[in-house]
Amino acid sequence: MYALPEDFESAVIVGKTVERICFSKYQLNIFFSEDFAIQIEGRFNFRLALGAEESVQGFPIETSNLLGVLDEKIDSVDCDKISGDMAIKFSNSALLHLWGDNGPYESYSLFINGGRIII
Repeated sequence: MYALPEDFESAVIVGKTVERICFSKYQLNIFFSEDFAIQIEGRFNFRLALGAEESVQGFPIETSNLLGVLDEKIDSVDCDKISGDMAIKFSNSALLHLWGDNGPYESYSLFINGGRIII
């Protein structure tokens, strides 16, 4: 729906640890250490192991291996500020790819230090 802000620095989320993952019918919330969370409402891809195929995820989620990133840290983040696409690599080599272009709907939100960025 929206692009990432020009002043968004992905380095601020590197090193944060996954503490909790919550599923609901049309929403996925990932809570990290140090006042950071991701709320996903659009499609995303996830790969748990290096070399494994990325699975396309949509809502409602019936099964997921996202629990494999619990207690893992964010190693790196690549993002396209125009499309809002974001790839998050974890310390166990898992990869979460968030798609920003979801038409007129919100794809995901980042909650950082009390603020919210809607993509």
